[in-house]
Amino acid sequence: MRIALPAVLLPFLFACSAAQRPATPDEPSTLAAMLRAHLGLVETPLRPALRLTHRVLREGHPRVAMNWMVVSTPSGETFVHEGGTGGFSSFMGLVPAAGRAAIVLSDTALLARGGLGAIGMRLLEPAP
Repeated sequence: MRIALPAVLLPFLFACSAAQRPATPDEPSTLAAMLRAHLGLVETPLRPALRLTHRVLREGHPRVAMNWMVVSTPSGETFVHEGGTGGFSSFMGLVPAAGRAAIVLSDTALLARGGLGAIGMRLLEPAP
């Protein structure tokens, strides 16, 4: 089922997507800045609150933290969030112990094909 969006929403949608792109080559995107804060690479008063989101709230497979699925990898605990909506897919993940993070964005809904998790996880783990 397709839903037509009113044309009045287009400027809002474009503004939201543009907000994720750097304004200059030296300026990180909003998502990249958030992941840097999660890794402790930038000073922020939100650091204690960000660390709380890494606490596992539910055991199982996968384990669940606030806003994150938690999986064990050779590099350490890996926190991922993946999803999609309205024809878009996204993946965001971080490995705090290794100081690595990845963001994968797609302008195609890929959830029916498994999403972007495999690509994102490959970016987070070094090649064997």
